[in-house]
Amino acid sequence: MSSLAFRTEIDRLVKAYDVLNAGPSTDPRVAAPGGGEGKAGSSAAALAEANKNKDPNVWKGERVAACQSIVSAVCNPQLRGVSEFSKLIALAVAGLLRAANDSNSDVRMVADESLNRCIRSLMDGNLGRLQVELYKEIKRSDPPIRSLKAAFTKFAEICHLIKPSKCKVFVSSLIQPLIRVARHEDDGVQEALGSNIGRLCQTFGLFFNESNVVALLQVFMEGLAKSSAVVRRTAASAIAAVCRYSLNPADHAADMVLCLFAMTHNDGSSGAATRHG
Repeated sequence: MSSLAFRTEIDRLVKAYDVLNAGPSTDPRVAAPGGGEGKAGSSAAALAEANKNKDPNVWKGERVAACQSIVSAVCNPQLRGVSEFSKLIALAVAGLLRAANDSNSDVRMVADESLNRCIRSLMDGNLGRLQVELYKEIKRSDPPIRSLKAAFTKFAEICHLIKPSKCKVFVSSLIQPLIRVARHEDDGVQEALGSNIGRLCQTFGLFFNESNVVALLQVFMEGLAKSSAVVRRTAASAIAAVCRYSLNPADHAADMVLCLFAMTHNDGSSGAATRHG
């Protein structure tokens, strides 16, 4: 493909990204669409302003079409050999994750299907770049809730394909994002964590050092004392997964049994003191 044709595809992809970035969000923390930096962010902000009075069905159709345009570009075999194809992947993943947080359920459904198609298309030859882009969303300090859930779930589904030589690189910056996710108060995020923590630990568990394991077990032990049943279930699943796939599963499991016994003993003692007080 010629450089001119590739530039045309990039421009089309940027326009699709702007349309998705200007779409209404389900997350109240996303105060204004198009809050990104640079030309893309300002274009999205202008689109959001221009579409305020547009018919909702027309505006929804444009966001759906934008998802489909992204898939078309990513799945185009003629683009694979171009040196800047990684930039296209980055824009595509960012746009679809933004659409995963759209306020319209139809747009979210199309975004999820589009992301799945992109993953299948990129499995041969571009899997590493895809994993990195999903990982970036997980590492963000405070991403939109649905975007975080989508990125976390998709990353967990394909993390087993990461080469062992690359796992240590991921682990070095995975612990703090995992701790942030574990402390997230949204039940949907907790459910995503509970459903996928086993996959993550199966892939990365052998590369956790002792301080990594201790940090994770501590934060999940905190979850056992939460009032939310979803958080408690997730914490229990996560503790089992971290112990099972660590380098010393028997030792960590024994430590957890002692900790749980101490927790129940303390709860029982405090309860008895309250009754007899």
